[in-house]
Amino acid sequence: MLRTCNELLRRLSKTHDTVLRGRVLLLLSSLYPLSERSALNLAGSYNRSNTTELDDLSLPPSGAEQLGTTIDAMDTDSGSGAAMVDTVFYRTFWSLQLFFQQPPTTLSIVGGWDAFYAGLQVVLDNFEMHRLDPQSAACRTTTREAEALGTKYLTAAPLLQLQLRDPSFRRHFLLQCAILLGFCTNPPPSAAGALVINKEEMAAIQKRVISQLSVTPPHGADFAAAVSHLLLREQGWTVWKQNNCKDFERAAAPAPAPVAPAPAMRRRPRPGAAQPAVPPEKRVKLGNLELDRLWNLSMDNTSALGDKKGKTTPSLPDFLQPVIDDMDPTAEIEEYYKSKNDKVFTWKALRLIAKENLGAFSRLGTEDMEAVIPGLLGVEAPGKAAADAKAATTAATTAAAAATAEKTLPTAVESAPASTSAGGDKAKTSGEGAPIVGATEEGKTVEGDNAK
Repeated sequence: MLRTCNELLRRLSKTHDTVLRGRVLLLLSSLYPLSERSALNLAGSYNRSNTTELDDLSLPPSGAEQLGTTIDAMDTDSGSGAAMVDTVFYRTFWSLQLFFQQPPTTLSIVGGWDAFYAGLQVVLDNFEMHRLDPQSAACRTTTREAEALGTKYLTAAPLLQLQLRDPSFRRHFLLQCAILLGFCTNPPPSAAGALVINKEEMAAIQKRVISQLSVTPPHGADFAAAVSHLLLREQGWTVWKQNNCKDFERAAAPAPAPVAPAPAMRRRPRPGAAQPAVPPEKRVKLGNLELDRLWNLSMDNTSALGDKKGKTTPSLPDFLQPVIDDMDPTAEIEEYYKSKNDKVFTWKALRLIAKENLGAFSRLGTEDMEAVIPGLLGVEAPGKAAADAKAATTAATTAAAAATAEKTLPTAVESAPASTSAGGDKAKTSGEGAPIVGATEEGKTVEGDNAK
């Protein structure tokens, strides 16, 4: 593939097939790694075959002795005048191509930088004096195809005045200047001689070149920003080549030591709940603790169906035993905390009672649970024996008191001076302060200061 692409590049024209050559280079750059050295110019060789030939502007036999004289170069199309060519500026402008062709000569030859710097100052002064009008037809008709065309400009002296008015011509020249100045800023070790360039002088001339690029239409500011970014990236590539083109790939960093996780708070399992039989490394997590427990109760569905231990439905006496325990007076459980007031417990209890005894289930609609469950289970309520004994004691005491009152009532009535009514059903006393005991119609004793 590399040989095929190189052969294609050799056959393509550098002037007319510029876009296709660029696409072939992009293809090669995408096929090979970034650190591939086969396409690099490691030796720093330059295309010295691209020479620039100038017109022979020797002075006529009777001409002036100065180089600054001007000559008639060509007639205009209208024939109304002639275009005057400045011989000194012509030679100065095109002599800069020698430095563009071989950038190391700018630093290695004695006086090379001074000659380049002086010539560039003259050209920039001319550009600043004759600025281009962004609204001119030449600036507005520039197309993308014209910008992408790699042209070889003619060096005929009569064409220089017209070329200086072309925005594309100016942009190509200024781009060459920016690239050469970037080379002089960070030269490779082989090209860096004993010449030391003043940093302030270099920064000033670079600023002027970028400024002229930004005012050259069309889209001068965007083009100048792109060139500045390109030169900044080029510095990194230069350093990479100086370091023998090391691979960009780096070995993977060692994995950090695992940090021990903080102890997680685990919920205490419910009493009587079946625990998962699946090992921890094979458990399925569903995002909920209870669902995780239910899903991992057995290894597979078949074993779950035949597992008798998985049937966790309790018997009726075992499940209703908390209600019996709550009825014990010695436990002193408050009414709010009794099991019968727990909605979940009540719902489960109703399901079990409805399955065992529908009669007791129907009674729960009108009676309290504590009144129905003891009879349902066939047990005696814990506080019933004590209540019956207390009731019997109270009844015996009441009977003894009634018997004593019946014996003492006739004696008290006879000894007391009183007048009875015609009916004889009430006893009255006329004295004060004497206790009188009288019997009512119901057989109850009444005791007081004045009893009737």
